[in-house]
Amino acid sequence: MPIRAVIFDCDGTLLDSSRTIRRCLNETVRAFGYQEFTDEEFRTFYGHTLQEILHKRAEKIDEMVNYYRNLMLSTFKQDTRIFPHTLPVLNYLRANNIPLAVLTMRSAEITRNILTHFGIISYFQVVYGCDNTTHPKPSPEAVIEFSNLINIPIWQIAIAGDTKFDMLTAKNAGAIAIGVLWGSGKMEELLEAGADYLVANSEAFIEVMRHENTEEKPTIQI
Repeated sequence: MPIRAVIFDCDGTLLDSSRTIRRCLNETVRAFGYQEFTDEEFRTFYGHTLQEILHKRAEKIDEMVNYYRNLMLSTFKQDTRIFPHTLPVLNYLRANNIPLAVLTMRSAEITRNILTHFGIISYFQVVYGCDNTTHPKPSPEAVIEFSNLINIPIWQIAIAGDTKFDMLTAKNAGAIAIGVLWGSGKMEELLEAGADYLVANSEAFIEVMRHENTEEKPTIQI
């Protein structure tokens, strides 16, 4: 059962952006007179939308959302980095004509801007975010839409990400779930959420892509 297309999560999978997100969130709530988020709170934020996070501090958040997004766009270059595993994986997939997409909890517009800055936007046919989908992860909405766009059945599409929400999205859609361990992903959590594979580096990811039988139990590739 070959993997014929891949949908990537962005933060923690393609990009090392945790410092940027934390800085922008704290600066945003501080600017509106609210207390900064604690380390313990941040550990619970992975996989949640910006709106869900800001609602932990305020009921009316429209201005805060706009402030955060403007701050992110103007300052992400300070501390966002591309993971060293990203380009080897993307280059392998492009060389093998594998259609790619991004599915993120953040704005698709902001994501496209950031991916453009890092020179990798051209690898992806489409970017799905909170501003161009109705239902966020773990809804299968974007997976179904991408499957229809590229005319490849969902069961031949893999979703790669570092949180349980990525794995649950794959399971809800009937896709293949690849858990990435170089971001915030925890092995136990990803397996519990249904990961078919766990990968710790680009070599392991490419080995999974070469594997034609996705029915085997999850394998940790180091």
